[in-house]
Amino acid sequence: TGGSTGNTTKTIYLNANGNAMSSQAVTLAANGFSKTGHSFSKWAAGSASGTQYGASTSYTPSVAYNAATFGTTMYAIWTINKYTLSVSSTCNGKTSHSCGTFSVVVAGSTVATGKTSWSGSYNYNSSYSITSTAANGATAPAAITGTLTAAASKTAAFTFSSKTFSYTGGMQSFTVPVAGTYTIELWGAQGADYSTGSLGGVGGYVKGNRSLTLNTVHYIGVGQKPSSYNAGYNGGGTGNKYCQGSGVCTWVANSRGGGGATHIAVTNNAVLASTTKSNVIAVAGGGGGARYADGLINNTVTGGLGGAATGGNGSGNYGGKGGSQTAGGSINTNSSYAYANGSFGQGGAGCNTRTTNSAANAGGGG
Repeated sequence: TGGSTGNTTKTIYLNANGNAMSSQAVTLAANGFSKTGHSFSKWAAGSASGTQYGASTSYTPSVAYNAATFGTTMYAIWTINKYTLSVSSTCNGKTSHSCGTFSVVVAGSTVATGKTSWSGSYNYNSSYSITSTAANGATAPAAITGTLTAAASKTAAFTFSSKTFSYTGGMQSFTVPVAGTYTIELWGAQGADYSTGSLGGVGGYVKGNRSLTLNTVHYIGVGQKPSSYNAGYNGGGTGNKYCQGSGVCTWVANSRGGGGATHIAVTNNAVLASTTKSNVIAVAGGGGGARYADGLINNTVTGGLGGAATGGNGSGNYGGKGGSQTAGGSINTNSSYAYANGSFGQGGAGCNTRTTNSAANAGGGG
């Protein structure tokens, strides 16, 4: 039994009409009361804690009475109702997802954690709260709260719009939170600048759509724009250095490194250059580094633009050539000191066999 009895009583009056009366059996009435959120259970004789009798059953007082009128109060005993609380989740309207999970608190107690679908039965008028935690770049819905007065079904509706990756110096991963067609946008890193008049080439830009399967993992390498002659992460070429007869090599200050490529692939390799081509989904090439040599205007090179289908050529007499879908960028044949052609995932490097530092060749983009 449970719940408050309140004024929910029925009284049986037996009148002896001036004569002595022995115990009389009485058939109890069916319940005519109602109590919100409760169901009638039994009648209790004399008090809420008295002996209980089912409705429409026979009840006989335990003693005989001589009083002209005697009343026996029967108390209705109530059982509190239980209702089912069901919680589901979606992401962009789809029930299969890994956009996040929810937790449920009922009547101050945590009854579920880390769920995407759940149900439980709880007492009438129990308060509940459903809070969600997002994953894989999705957005969690606001908390859902309420009081259980009937069976209730609630949905934690996650959404996924986009996820942005920035340069970290290493590979990053993305787990597909919900199946669908995704737009992929990549920007390659700019090559290092020499001055306001001699800028590194900007990175390439690639955009396309691709159908992605739930929970598949993709790997992203974001290219780096170097600040000097060093190579940008993910395939930027190094700038120029000259080597003295003793074999000691020094970077040329006015030579700049190339920017790194940005790519997405289905395997986790350290850089683009070590990734099998068939495992690469898309690449945006890095821009070439800038250079300036001896104050000679025609030797000033603005780095070539990073390519998508084809990379741009560097400017000036000695600018390197942009790469294509099938070949890396090549050296400029006007330069007797160009060091290395580019290759898949790797920008060409500036000269590193010079024995003087009178000129400088910049690195290519990744």
